[in-house]
Amino acid sequence: MNTNNEQGTSQSELPEGAKLRLGKSSIIGNVAFSPDGTRLAVAGDIGTWIYDAHSGEEVSLLAGHTEYVWSVAYSPDGETVATGSYEEIWLWDSVTGVPKATLKEHRDYVRALAYSPDGSTLASGGADNIGILWDVATEEPKATLKGHIGSVRSVAYSPDDSSIASGSEDHSVLLWG
Repeated sequence: MNTNNEQGTSQSELPEGAKLRLGKSSIIGNVAFSPDGTRLAVAGDIGTWIYDAHSGEEVSLLAGHTEYVWSVAYSPDGETVATGSYEEIWLWDSVTGVPKATLKEHRDYVRALAYSPDGSTLASGGADNIGILWDVATEEPKATLKGHIGSVRSVAYSPDDSSIASGSEDHSVLLWG
């Protein structure tokens, strides 16, 4: 493993408590662990890097979006990686890295992604101030969450799947049931 990142900082210069430093390009989006904890997906300017979470070795690069990737989420079964970019979400086979579907409904950057605990729904939040709930099986929107007056930067499901929280740059969190 290369022990230097692009800025020339060696692994021996890590902050106290840090195990690894990862990153091959500008990290502009979020990061997500696979459900089994063996992989880490890192959203960036040229795509989404997949790393081995224990060694830090690069596993693959999910590239194909024409804009920056802002958001990433693993499905609960670990079979799919969702990535959000400008106006679209791509669903990737987590093993082969091959795109499986493209979901288009947002009118700006997709800033947040989260799967429901059972994996049947994908929630997305965008810079268009809305959230969208996607039916994973049909790849179609099943609900639109309108109410924020700023970019939706975070979405999360409650563990029992009874509520969804959306956080926005409008300084509010809305709970949806």
